[in-house]
Amino acid sequence: MLLVTLLLATCFSILYGSKSVFVCYYPGGADRATENRLPISEIPPNLCSHLIFAFSHLEDLQLKPQVKEDVQLYSKFTALRLRNPNLETLLSVGGGGYGSAEFLKIVASPKNTSIFINNAVRCLRKYNFTGLDIDWEFPMEHKEEYSILLERIRERFDKEKLLLTAALGITPGIVQTGYDVRRISKSLHLMNLMSYDLNPTNMTWGQSPLHRVQHGDAFYQKNLNFDWLYDYWVKQGAIPSKLVVGLPVYGKEYVLKDRNLDLPGSPVQGPPKSVNYYSICRTLKNNWNYWRWENQQFYPFVVRGNKWISYDDKSSIRAKTFWAVKKRYAGVMIWQMQGDDVTGNCFSGLKFPILRAIKDILLNEIY
Repeated sequence: MLLVTLLLATCFSILYGSKSVFVCYYPGGADRATENRLPISEIPPNLCSHLIFAFSHLEDLQLKPQVKEDVQLYSKFTALRLRNPNLETLLSVGGGGYGSAEFLKIVASPKNTSIFINNAVRCLRKYNFTGLDIDWEFPMEHKEEYSILLERIRERFDKEKLLLTAALGITPGIVQTGYDVRRISKSLHLMNLMSYDLNPTNMTWGQSPLHRVQHGDAFYQKNLNFDWLYDYWVKQGAIPSKLVVGLPVYGKEYVLKDRNLDLPGSPVQGPPKSVNYYSICRTLKNNWNYWRWENQQFYPFVVRGNKWISYDDKSSIRAKTFWAVKKRYAGVMIWQMQGDDVTGNCFSGLKFPILRAIKDILLNEIY
């Protein structure tokens, strides 16, 4: 297994032109945008090293499309490799809000696990996917079953020359009840850590802070940031060269209780909603007076009336990507491609400004 991992890592470096991977989720089914849509034919095949179609679901221990139309897109998605043979195209199963019920059926017995793996291999081969991404959110209280599932999939996938990755919750509460980090780290080729949605819901805040607040002792101030969380994963036994730093291509929009209180940590009227980057950049396109910057945790925010939005722009994304490279982690992952400005409306025709900002750093790695 170690030899296979080293060979794959070498291939990623040589073929992608970078030591780091760039994992991009492409939304299918219910996650597909109604505006700013990105047809598969318009996905740049050389922008990301790994494209992941999200999501498939499960039925009778088999991978099933989230919606019927998705199965028609699978072959178009994997056909992007005809334009870039070095591209990896994976299928993700599960997703946020999908729950555990169908995954628990798979791990209920060794027989069920074997049936699922056989079915998964057939599906991946049928549509020419190069691997499977497990997005079980989350295997709470099923740490052992999850570890065994990944070990058995990896054993079979090594024989099939398929990749195995997973989207993983990053916070200690999820880790302690759901993951044997050292064990799953050995089974996975890449560990896509979801280092976003880290914001409190009762006050304005950034959702993917790079550093801690210097003068704050609350858990969200000193622990819910990249520095602390990724160090925590390494201390739990994660192999650093497999950790993929997750970045959001969306922001968090709050409604302020008091327009005069508009700094991070201000009171709000309720939980925030997610807003894609392209909507934010279009808001700012003709009026940058709304734009501000948080220096300690390294993210921009927008204040407009009683609306308060924290997000990531090209500057903060570059800083976080450079941080990942400097730490010698595997690379960067984004959720998700359609959150970016896919039409080039914001920056004089430049399409995918966020993804290109990441790619620029990864291709010019400086240690």
